[in-house]
Amino acid sequence: AVLDQYDKRVLLTTTQYDSSKEMPFIEILLHQKVDGLLLTVANARNCPALARLAEEKVPYVLMYNHAPGHATVSVDDRAAARDAVRHLIRAGHRRIAMLAGYLTASDRSALRHLGYRDAMAHAGLAPLPLAEVDFGAHSLDTHLHQWFDGPANPPSAIFCSTDMLALGVIKSLRQRALRTPDDVSVIGFDGLEYGQLIEPTLATISQPNEAIGREAANRLLADFGGGPAATQSLVLPHRLLAGGTVGPAPQEPQ
Repeated sequence: AVLDQYDKRVLLTTTQYDSSKEMPFIEILLHQKVDGLLLTVANARNCPALARLAEEKVPYVLMYNHAPGHATVSVDDRAAARDAVRHLIRAGHRRIAMLAGYLTASDRSALRHLGYRDAMAHAGLAPLPLAEVDFGAHSLDTHLHQWFDGPANPPSAIFCSTDMLALGVIKSLRQRALRTPDDVSVIGFDGLEYGQLIEPTLATISQPNEAIGREAANRLLADFGGGPAATQSLVLPHRLLAGGTVGPAPQEPQ
């Protein structure tokens, strides 16, 4: 809506978390003579595509990424993940697993994993080995098999780095006749509207997506004025949605 007010035509493209597509897509957009870009990359600290934009002096603003020296608009992923895991700990959970998209495909996932470890360490709890999956994974059975069919005590709660992964976990748990939250609590990250349409509603960290887009667009428009490119980071507040997929930790068998 912000760009529409300035008669700017918007071109949309997605790499589906595949960093190898970033440079080819940037070249296509440069060929289109774009005025500037709003983008999210896999890892803003090591992204040749951003160097290419700087070389061509094309202004850009990163959304959701964190990177010193770049104009970014995001939430504090690490702090937000801490809040999500603390919510589980306050409910009495001690064995908390984390499921995330591949950390190499998302610097946001990496920061959320650090937040998970922060919260576990602060509570004196041992973090479980991270389970990494493809962001587009259609089946999570392998990881649930490792957690719930092995000799070790299964987790009583799972923190997922995205809402889509959380919804996939809930579906897979249901197929195993495990109830959420009675048997296993689940919390996601993003605040997708779809998560609030299921029953019980998804516990999640909500990002102010509209505000992130608006602030990023305003910063990009300011860069069109010909002055020095913005390099400041703007961190917006996140919000914990308690939802209904987190409940008290089940009683352990005597």
